[in-house]
Amino acid sequence: ASVSAETGDWMLRLASVAHPLPEGFVQPSVTSIDSQGREIDSRIVGAYNSLVNAAKADGINLYPISAFRPHSTQVSLFNARVERARNEGYSDPVAEAARHVAKPGTSEHELGLAIDFNSVDEQNGLRPIVPNTVLSFAIPRIRNR
Repeated sequence: ASVSAETGDWMLRLASVAHPLPEGFVQPSVTSIDSQGREIDSRIVGAYNSLVNAAKADGINLYPISAFRPHSTQVSLFNARVERARNEGYSDPVAEAARHVAKPGTSEHELGLAIDFNSVDEQNGLRPIVPNTVLSFAIPRIRNR
């Protein structure tokens, strides 16, 4: 059976090792958030804009460097990391890869609810506020219970 992002309580859906996406998960409707074509779940665009605008009001410019990824992209990223670990001689390249890249079906990026930011525009050669730091942001989705 197909499980749609549009049904159920989408705000409470998790994607993690403990809570992998179900077989047949249907990707959410996405909206582009920048000129590079990065996308997020359309239902969180308002929260994203509020976050970016609040940071800007505090003098911090946030630049998305990773957002929604279809399952096929997550598979490619993970497999490339496994191959890298294999080439580096790790005895368990899959476990080593999983230390750095989420296994397919376990990434919030596949939900369109996670965004990785940098505080500089790397394309223009600017330096980050905190070197070698990526801010990860998953839209808060836990409601009062």
